Amino acid sequence: MSFNKNYKEWTEKEAVKEAVPEIKPKKKATSKSKYTEDNTYYKMATYFYKKVEKVAQDAGLPHLTKKANLQTWADDMRKLIELDGVDKRLAKDVMDWVVQDPFWRTNVLSANKLRKQFAQLAIKMKAEKEPTKPKQPKDPRDKEIALQQWIAEGNDPDEFNWNN
Repeated sequence: MSFNKNYKEWTEKEAVKEAVPEIKPKKKATSKSKYTEDNTYYKMATYFYKKVEKVAQDAGLPHLTKKANLQTWADDMRKLIELDGVDKRLAKDVMDWVVQDPFWRTNVLSANKLRKQFAQLAIKMKAEKEPTKPKQPKDPRDKEIALQQWIAEGNDPDEFNWNN
């Protein structure tokens, strides 16, 4: 084992190394299209984008959708279907409904927001489509009217069922 005892040569080599810093070329962030135009999720994103774009234009604010990245929208659609387990038909129904609802049309302007609010949107949509009938309290006079009809039909009043 030998040492280089020539101090000048040793310091000169280090000085040369310090003077030439190694320049690494920057890697370009290539944004490869993960979803092609014939991909289902991309089609869903495009469908929703067109609906949201129309809402923005109707509101006089078309700049709201100018910077939309359909690749991220498609990824949000994929997450909605695959991770959240939402049926595609239900997703389409909610997309159609959300752009028509006076409140939600201005609050859901991206696929990400659609995914975050999806459960709430689906519940509200179903509630509006299937309105529940308010239960009317039973009127005690209803039974008496039924009894009168029973008698008018020629039936025996003692055989009338008061329990129904």
